[in-house]
Amino acid sequence: MTLDKDLQSIQEVRDMMKKAVAAQREFQCWDQARVDALVKIIADACVANVEPLAKMAHEETGFGIWQDKVIKNLLGSKLTYEYIKDMKTVGVIREDSEGAIIAGDVASKAANVNLAFIDRFSGSAVISGDVESVEASLTAVMDALHGTLGFAPAPITRT
Repeated sequence: MTLDKDLQSIQEVRDMMKKAVAAQREFQCWDQARVDALVKIIADACVANVEPLAKMAHEETGFGIWQDKVIKNLLGSKLTYEYIKDMKTVGVIREDSEGAIIAGDVASKAANVNLAFIDRFSGSAVISGDVESVEASLTAVMDALHGTLGFAPAPITRT
């Protein structure tokens, strides 16, 4: 029996998302040295393969000039790594971290939710999951931000 390709694709995405969530749960426990080592391995692999990756991208899309993609790949790997390699990315990043970062931390620990996006500059966070889990995580976030940090509370509504 042949499976419908759309249904098969949907299942493949679900399977990949389960693996991604499991990987994130493990990754969030890593210390700074381990994260730094992984980032270096990834950057080195990208640098070592800039030309084949550029040619593959050009062949797949038909856009641009592959030699220009080599420069883009170097910028996205080597130069970016050199810029970020000494940045702290684990634990408290700055002493004056905004509420969105704290909210993301509290939300992820309070319920089975995913953090889709956090922007510390705008104070925005996007939390996804089933309705009950999102509501539980938002209640915990509001309790933490209001009770511990003195933020003004906002009502949680379902729409």
